[in-house]
Amino acid sequence: MALEKGSGGVITAGGAVVGRITSYTFDTTAALERLRFTGTAGPEFLPTGEESAGQIECTVEAGDVGQAALTPGAIVTLIMQRDGVGSGNPQASVTAAVGTVNEPLNADEYNKISFGWQGGPVDRTPQA
Repeated sequence: MALEKGSGGVITAGGAVVGRITSYTFDTTAALERLRFTGTAGPEFLPTGEESAGQIECTVEAGDVGQAALTPGAIVTLIMQRDGVGSGNPQASVTAAVGTVNEPLNADEYNKISFGWQGGPVDRTPQA
């Protein structure tokens, strides 16, 4: 699928907002099949489902729960809003594992981080 980009949304963990998305990109792969041998019955093809991966830039507050929640391996929900907040605007959400987290080099941007992520199927629905 084509690379999707946007500049809005939130990151949640345990139902709490832990970051505000300022920029994102992601891509998805088509549903794949893997082969499983089931004894004398012969091979069986099992769908593995859609996979997704991308990059997030976001803001978190110092000392906020977001600092602890956005660590490598953490499971979060990404709610990515392509055209900003508003009823009917497209959004994509996915449960994802946080990858490498990049801290800012500029002390003036202490609350800005970026990280890679990997997830499963992306749910695309208009904002309510």
